[in-house]
Amino acid sequence: MTGVGEWVTYYADIDGVLTEMRVDMRAGNELRELGAPNLLRVQYELRAPDGDGLPSGEDEAVIDRLRHELRDWVGALGGRLAGEASGGGQHSWFFYVPCGWLEAANLIHRIGLRNNVALGVEMAADATCRFYHEQLLPSAEELRRAQIATHLTELADMGDVADVPRPVSHEARFDNRVQALAAADWARRQGFVVDGLLPPAGARQDYSLTFHRQMPLHAARLEQDVALVADMTARLGGRYAGWRTQPCLAQSA
Repeated sequence: MTGVGEWVTYYADIDGVLTEMRVDMRAGNELRELGAPNLLRVQYELRAPDGDGLPSGEDEAVIDRLRHELRDWVGALGGRLAGEASGGGQHSWFFYVPCGWLEAANLIHRIGLRNNVALGVEMAADATCRFYHEQLLPSAEELRRAQIATHLTELADMGDVADVPRPVSHEARFDNRVQALAAADWARRQGFVVDGLLPPAGARQDYSLTFHRQMPLHAARLEQDVALVADMTARLGGRYAGWRTQPCLAQSA
């Protein structure tokens, strides 16, 4: 995950367009209680998109400034920012608001004038927050990719050399020993080394299975393993507890 609090950034292909999505995973519960039945979309046309149609440095500064102002002023109307999207040369903010079209449109127009930018405005009724749940929230696969990308970036910032093989460990938890043993058998058949199976102890009420394989830290290979392990764990009735590894730092001369 990336971002502040529960904000998650991930990438999606929307009608053939690479789109960077940001969504507040906390918003669902709050939106139900907010009483804001209208979905407000505010659009900004990028001035200098990169080759993928995403914001570059100049636009990122404008987007950041607009984000803060939009959140403050739409928030003053009782609105709530639920997500954002960049792609195809545009950036959009998605708010849920209790006010009507005219009040929102006038406010966005004034914000655009103050910042010397043209902002588009669309509004649609969405009392059940269907757009948030069906369009903004990432799928399980998109969320896994976002989490992996964030962890790999953190390791790279530490000086990790991704091409160096190292143990990458996974943990799966199960309610009973039969499930855990079945998972251990699956892991061995997939080429993993099973490190151990811990029975319930203390505050932990489940069986914890850990296993690893030696591999370079390449995103595509890691995504494949994580998807396989998560799928196997779910099919056996367990819970995937994630992966971990140690950084392999470049040797200084």
